[in-house]
Amino acid sequence: MTNKQRIVRMLRLFQTQTDEEHPISTFEIIEYFKGLGTVIDRNTIRDDVDTLNACGIEIIILEGRPNRYYFTDSKFQLPELKLLVDAVEGSKFITAKKSGELVAKIISMASTGYADQLNRHLYTVGRIKPENENIYYVIDAIFRAIQTGQRISFQYFRYDANRERVPRHGGDPFVLSPYAMLYNEDKYYVLGYYKLASEIKASLESGADAMVLDIDKRISEGGFTWALDRPTGAAYEIQPARAIKSAYKLLGGPAFSRMLELLAGAWHGSPSSLKSCMIAGMALFLKTYETEIDDYTFVARLSQVDPFDIAQLAKVDFTTDRRNLRYARVLRKKYNAYPGGKKLRYRFKD
Repeated sequence: MTNKQRIVRMLRLFQTQTDEEHPISTFEIIEYFKGLGTVIDRNTIRDDVDTLNACGIEIIILEGRPNRYYFTDSKFQLPELKLLVDAVEGSKFITAKKSGELVAKIISMASTGYADQLNRHLYTVGRIKPENENIYYVIDAIFRAIQTGQRISFQYFRYDANRERVPRHGGDPFVLSPYAMLYNEDKYYVLGYYKLASEIKASLESGADAMVLDIDKRISEGGFTWALDRPTGAAYEIQPARAIKSAYKLLGGPAFSRMLELLAGAWHGSPSSLKSCMIAGMALFLKTYETEIDDYTFVARLSQVDPFDIAQLAKVDFTTDRRNLRYARVLRKKYNAYPGGKKLRYRFKD
């Protein structure tokens, strides 16, 4: 073993086997190198430690009989590594397999003396690990697209009764120009310009599409803003493009305006009430019960319900894969939940 190889081995020994609570003695170092077929003595150790310290790699020497040494230049302290392990094990975004791999890498950054403390066996409640290993590469691809100014293309899928993936919207790809990623409650969201939104904006600017112009006019008259550019998440800001066009086509102009009035009256432009699923559900609900519901009653009753709760109830309706129907069912249920008054009979076409 050359001198260069020996000093590298010495450094690696200090990094992996020592810390403040687990120093290594001169005798243990000599035995370690003996196992590698190299004979050294305490003077060799002292010279190598002095060399490492001179290079800015701090090795603490505890004087005694014998001397003991430990590495103190770790990038992470033990409490920091514990936090990283807990974050990985507690994340529902990271698969169980990848969690194990990442935890092993984190543990490798600590000395063997601290390794047992990092095997924390964290138990979490309500955290179901995903199975899709490709999600990390998808996230990375989106970040690279943002950095390089490229567009991304993807498809929406649903799962049928046999847990087979079935493409939505006829398998047509969605083209998006991403400009940012949002991480919230263990989920990633991509923010970007949607191709359809860009086409609608172009139609508004050119005045070539009468339907789009009427939609925009009715949205403005209802006190809303159609955020086809960068959305801010402000109240009364409508972001969906496809859902809005579909709702207009289903309802027609006057009923579309009525839908906006109901949304504004019940939830005062709350962003969670203007999601695409909510708009699609409202359109179906209003189309089905257009002549039966009373606007004042709707606002009075539904204003007591958080749109987030409507979304949560719709998500657990596994009897249909039509999201607009799921939301419409919840809206009917909440409308009928109060005593007195006329009840809406179930009229949806499943």
